[in-house]
Amino acid sequence: MADDQASLRDLVETCAARHGLAQRLLWKWALDAIVRNELVPIFSDGSSLDTKLEHSGRLLSWREIINIVLPSTDRNVPTNEFWANNLIFAAAGFDNWAANAIKRSGAPVHPKRPAGAKRKTPRDELASFIHATYGLPLSGSITYNKIATDFEAKTGVYVKERTVARALGRK
Repeated sequence: MADDQASLRDLVETCAARHGLAQRLLWKWALDAIVRNELVPIFSDGSSLDTKLEHSGRLLSWREIINIVLPSTDRNVPTNEFWANNLIFAAAGFDNWAANAIKRSGAPVHPKRPAGAKRKTPRDELASFIHATYGLPLSGSITYNKIATDFEAKTGVYVKERTVARALGRK
């Protein structure tokens, strides 16, 4: 197998993790796309989706197997099925298809933050607000309560006076 090729199972698991999607959803989309010839696997032996093979004691084509499994993907993800490991795709082609499928579906996607990346906390946002609005050092007439009230009025986020103190680097 070439470096830019991977099994359907590996591609679905990786893509689902990268985009924060449920695996069963991506399995359903991928299997449906295969049946519709939107995603075409790479067969090294020259076979096709209509080539017959033995599955559960019957001779079925890849397409027939997928059609049998497709309705049950909400309950049972075919991760460990032999055929899921034997369907090979170009990784770049699968990623392009997946990106388009995610856009078309309108599914809420919550991508993972890169390792070490920090989310912005209310304290960080408050510190930026204080520097932009009041500057440093603060004049004696500005209270923590006023800063908290102004911050809430501008952003809609309620913070306590203690958060204001912490945003200014005090305990």
